[in-house]
Amino acid sequence: MGRLKSLLKSHELETAKGKRTCKNSGVKILRGELCLVVQDGIHAKFPYCRNTALKMIEAARERLQELEAAFSDS
Repeated sequence: MGRLKSLLKSHELETAKGKRTCKNSGVKILRGELCLVVQDGIHAKFPYCRNTALKMIEAARERLQELEAAFSDS
């Protein structure tokens, strides 16, 4: 069996070393704050603030549960 492919985009948690702006909400992410950085493509990395990241995680969790339920029911 081959290696399983992830359904998630490449991502990491980073501590901001300088001021950043949330890609979604426009909220300022200050130096020292934790942010979610999602890689979208080869060179594009986008930072997301804590609140947006938590909403993204919840939405992803709900979608994954829907997918799992669809496969379990069939």
